[in-house]
Amino acid sequence: DESISLADEWLATGKFDLAIAKYAEMEMYMKADNLVYRDIILGGIYQAQGKKDLAAESFRRGAARPFGAGWPWAAVEYVNGKLSEEDMLARAAAPGPDFRREQFMAEGAYYAGMKALADGNRDKAAAMFQNVVETDSVLTLEFLLARAELAKLKRKETPAGK
Repeated sequence: DESISLADEWLATGKFDLAIAKYAEMEMYMKADNLVYRDIILGGIYQAQGKKDLAAESFRRGAARPFGAGWPWAAVEYVNGKLSEEDMLARAAAPGPDFRREQFMAEGAYYAGMKALADGNRDKAAAMFQNVVETDSVLTLEFLLARAELAKLKRKETPAGK
């Protein structure tokens, strides 16, 4: 768990190469749901960097892992084009034994924002990232990444010198 936290911190602070290396180093020790999260988060990072082949590979790796019915597997189906955004967000919001519904909804909004960004829809991406930030789910990596993406989008909107 300490290594996962360190890798997550590196991702959240933009130290992508260090995070990727740390995740690879500890892969054999990670639980299935952590591996799935790692795959889709890295896929989103690669998308944001314009590395579409690496993003697709990461998403495919997540889809090849043993599957569950709930979260985060709905996000994997979504990023691989096998589930609509509406269905993915509905599964994130589905009540169940897990008390982390709000966290899952924030995570789903982040993945929808990353896909919108990859599709060139900056307005929708900004709206989805804003939804994540408004949840105040500060303990999730997706919250930190959404906040960073939102800040980047806002910087790009501001004309130089303003």
